[in-house]
Amino acid sequence: MNGKNEIYVWDNNVKSVCPTKCVTKNKYEPFNLEGANMRSIVYNAMDFRKANLIRADLSMSILSGSNFEEANLSGANLSYSSPYRTKLNGTNFKKANLSNTNLGLADLSGANLKQANLCKAKFSGTILNGANLKYADLSGAHIESIHGDNKFQTKFNGADLSYANLSDAYIENADFSGANLSQANLIGVIFENGVNLKGTNLEGMIIDDGEGNECIIGLKKEK
Repeated sequence: MNGKNEIYVWDNNVKSVCPTKCVTKNKYEPFNLEGANMRSIVYNAMDFRKANLIRADLSMSILSGSNFEEANLSGANLSYSSPYRTKLNGTNFKKANLSNTNLGLADLSGANLKQANLCKAKFSGTILNGANLKYADLSGAHIESIHGDNKFQTKFNGADLSYANLSDAYIENADFSGANLSQANLIGVIFENGVNLKGTNLEGMIIDDGEGNECIIGLKKEK
């Protein structure tokens, strides 16, 4: 595999990973893998840019270093997978299942995660700037920087987390500046070590008062 005109894809007919070539040397042709069974496979440094992976099953697969930029993974199952250090810029994860995934050092800038299941997902040095997480379920998620280093913070700058469920999440040294957390559920969330909420919209955010009672924050966006 020379990395220029050869890539690996899942072949459902032979149930194995096999090499195939792009149509032309300099032109990338995206794949149509809609509904494909791709679970429990290692896909290191694969190129799935703009691929059709609607409702594909990639659960328990290792996707480290792969490129899914602008791919369509709406309704896909990535539960218990490891998209570590993956490029997911502009990827469509609407209603996808990403529960228990390891999204460490992944770049999800501008990704569509609306109504996605991110329950107990791990975010470590993950970039989600400008991502759409409206109505997403991040309950029990682990959100942190790497070794407390600000250079490797998990970033939600300008992200839309309105109506998202972050209940019982652990959030350490993360950057939510300019994000929209209006109407989000943060009951039971643990904040540690300098979470940045500068310019964040917290209006209507649901928290608890430490005694088991729900409270709704009426804060306006910071100046």
